[in-house]
Amino acid sequence: MEHIAELGAIVTGFNITEQCIDCMCGKELIKIDKHSRDIIYKQTVFEKEGLSRKLISDDKQIFVYDFCTLYVLNQKNYELLGK
Repeated sequence: MEHIAELGAIVTGFNITEQCIDCMCGKELIKIDKHSRDIIYKQTVFEKEGLSRKLISDDKQIFVYDFCTLYVLNQKNYELLGK
């Protein structure tokens, strides 16, 4: 089976947009170009790895639920907007 990208960790959540796939892996969010399959952006967001996080997104923001904490991030650059 061919992989879209080698990320080196388990993908625990993802979001698909017109051009990209945002993947949650361990402590990081990773942005992959859907067509070239290149990793175009990677950001460490979380202090610890977690397998119970849930990722939801709209056109401008990514929302990650982690137990009692809700992270709100800019979808383009993963800037933390609120916690």
